[in-house]
Amino acid sequence: MLPYTKSSNINNLNILSNDETGALSCFNDFELLLFHILKGYDTCASREIIENLQIDKTVVEKFINKLNHEGWMRESRPNNYGGALDAVYVIVSELCNYNCKYCYIQPKINKRNQVTSYIETSIFAKIVEKVANFNPNAQILVTGGEPLLHPEFLKLIEILENRKLNFQVLTNGSKINDEIADKLSACNYLKNVQVSLDGTNDETNEITRGDTFAETVSGVDTLHKYNVPFTIAPTIHDGNVHLFQEMMLYSVDKGGGYTPNNYRKISDSDGSISLDYKKFMEILIDSENNLSHKQRNRLSTRNSQSIITLQSTRNLFCCGTGKSTLNIDMKGNVFPCHLLHETMFLLGNVIEESFASIICNPVLNDIRVHTYDIDECSDCHFMSICGGGCKAAVYKKYGRFDKPDPECSALKYGYELIFTGFPK
Repeated sequence: MLPYTKSSNINNLNILSNDETGALSCFNDFELLLFHILKGYDTCASREIIENLQIDKTVVEKFINKLNHEGWMRESRPNNYGGALDAVYVIVSELCNYNCKYCYIQPKINKRNQVTSYIETSIFAKIVEKVANFNPNAQILVTGGEPLLHPEFLKLIEILENRKLNFQVLTNGSKINDEIADKLSACNYLKNVQVSLDGTNDETNEITRGDTFAETVSGVDTLHKYNVPFTIAPTIHDGNVHLFQEMMLYSVDKGGGYTPNNYRKISDSDGSISLDYKKFMEILIDSENNLSHKQRNRLSTRNSQSIITLQSTRNLFCCGTGKSTLNIDMKGNVFPCHLLHETMFLLGNVIEESFASIICNPVLNDIRVHTYDIDECSDCHFMSICGGGCKAAVYKKYGRFDKPDPECSALKYGYELIFTGFPK
């Protein structure tokens, strides 16, 4: 077992990490003693010391499993950061009936402009075929604009079902009716319908999404009525962060999951929207801590991403952008992610090229910078679970990718809270 290269004492707990392997743990004083015994002596000597101290063997075995999971038994950094093509966002419509203040897509049209723009079903079918052939375990995320405005939306779903490919639908919920929900409830490969809702009341939701609360809630109720798996996905900002836990419990009570997104100024969106990241991290972690066991189970069974977790295997040295995640537009053009859609980041066209060649495009070399190669990140305890943050936000801020996330200090503060809890 390799030694640690950094240590910190925060809130009377010990955070240890190793730069060369990405190992990271938080120990109380007893665990720290046990760690030093196991790493400082050979097996026979360690066993003798443990026996003399009368430490229960079950406790030792459990602790060794913890060390293994948290990276202390490996001798180098793992080189994986997500599988190839785990998630593929496919834009099926540029049309949207909402005009949200923070929207990074900037739809070409809104409800006051009736010009339409949809993906051809033949192109969609070709994309799905290529994804399924490259990785049959990949997941398609059907997005837009508003995907349910596609005149053949149900045909797109049928294509996914016939190819037996797991998928999600990302929607504002306004067009979900009994017919749509009934069809979705019969799907075998639908994993989730993600509904964007930014508050538990009309006033809060209206700050960013306009007068849309009633029809979105109606869509959520219809999904619940037909037992369609769904999550509520608010964009958290200073105007609704105080309702973070209330929105989470609202979704749980409706039988759904919760996948919050923190606001980032990626596009030239409304400057009136902002987010105090430090406050956000405090509320996020406090909300997670206040969940009951029953509520946690209900969230996890609805395919909801965990809000925070200590279960990371300490191998996230880089964002999965351009490898495990790709974004495809209505012409089949491929981009690293849904936030990096500029022409300079075009990786190729999936109708004309293979995914194997697309994910090896040299454009990705600069994007896939690892935390241990970023000067400001290389000395951080959390470089093996942070991944360097959001690459799109980094590029927007600095015009390059080899810099830390613009909200690095707040994220680091959040990780410290996750590992050690709030100061007492």
